[in-house]
Formats: sequence, C-alpha cells, structure tokens
Amino acid sequence: MQKAVEITRRMVGALAVVGLTACGSVVADDAQVKIYGHYFAEDGKTLGSKIGIYEISFDSVVNNFLTLQPDQETQADGDGRYEFTYLGSETKSLFGSHYYYVKNLTTDTDAPWVTTGFRIPVADIPVPDAKLWNGEVLVETTDDRVSVSWTELSKTHDYNGDMYWWNVRREGEPGAVWRMWNPGQDTVPQELFQDFKELKVRVHTGEKLMSANGMEMNRT
Repeated sequence: MQKAVEITRRMVGALAVVGLTACGSVVADDAQVKIYGHYFAEDGKTLGSKIGIYEISFDSVVNNFLTLQPDQETQADGDGRYEFTYLGSETKSLFGSHYYYVKNLTTDTDAPWVTTGFRIPVADIPVPDAKLWNGEVLVETTDDRVSVSWTELSKTHDYNGDMYWWNVRREGEPGAVWRMWNPGQDTVPQELFQDFKELKVRVHTGEKLMSANGMEMNRT
C-alpha cells in the first residue's frame, strides 16, 4: 500500500462557495496590492520552488469549471521569499473582495504542499511563513482493519493543527473514501477498500492563523 502526505489549508470542500461571500475592501482601484511571504522545508531550509496564487471568485469558478489554475506563478528566491502584485481593482468585484490562496507548486503528486487562504481588505498582505510537513505517515493492515497513524504537526512546527483528516483513493483516480479524525491514529474496516488494487493515503491538517497586520487566514 502506497502512502503520501499533503498539507493544504482549510479550503478543502469549500472552493465553490468561499469566493461568493461578500467581504468589504478599502483598497483603492489604482493601489498596488502586494502579497508576500516565505516557504520552508520541514527541516527549516528554504524552499526554492515555484509558488502559485489562486483566485476564488465568481468568474474563476464559472470560467474554469472548478479546475482552477494559478492566477500567477513566481519562483521563490534563495531565502524562500515570494511576492505577487495586483491592482486594487483586480482584487474585488460587486460581490466584494475575491478570495485568494498561495501554494507551493510541484509536479510530484505525492509531495507535501501548503496553502494559505485569505481575502484582500488592504493593500499590504504579509502571509505567515509556510513550512512543509511530512508527518511520517504509517499505514498498517491486518486481516480486517486498516490503521493510519502520523506524527502530529507540533513535533516539527511551533504550532499544532486544529484538526487532522485523511483520505484514501485509487491510484490515478480522484478520492473515493474520506475519513476525518482528530487523534494521531485512526482505523477503519479493511472491507471498505476490498475493491481497491492500489491505494494512496493522504493526511491533511489545517488551522486558523493571524498575519502580521492582524488579518485572519486559513492554512492547510
């Protein structure tokens, strides 16, 4: 049984609706909006990967049919720093401020990733540092049970996730079985997966956090 770990931020299951909720913005139409932050590997080394920013708005949902592509991409520098810029008018509509999230981009579908989601009520958006999490996921099977365990986020980070969840899917197919739980281990009857030839188990965690300027953000 193969296993992989991913981090997202609490966007899972809400992509179709979060951009449709009105939120006030005081950003002038001609203002330059700056969104910036850093990415690090789990061991604290800088992550020199590509970073993407995604826009969740009425137009993006309708035009992309929920298969969102990055609105912009950039290469993190030697310090792991990235920055995106927008005009104020690009970040809002009649429905209010659009919702955005940043994510490290990778072609390896088994690699960990982190997303941070936020709205843009002001022109300066310092995104809290993002640090990957590998989780040391362990999958064990017995005659009738499948057990999934992992190392909690607080073992390698200076905070813990508000909750953990994991999903199982067939290799090369979208997720087919979901299970949500808070402890560091969970077990389910093996018969749930009896039709699966090869499985992938992904563990997620998510939490709310505050930016340097007091904005509430969501990280997964």
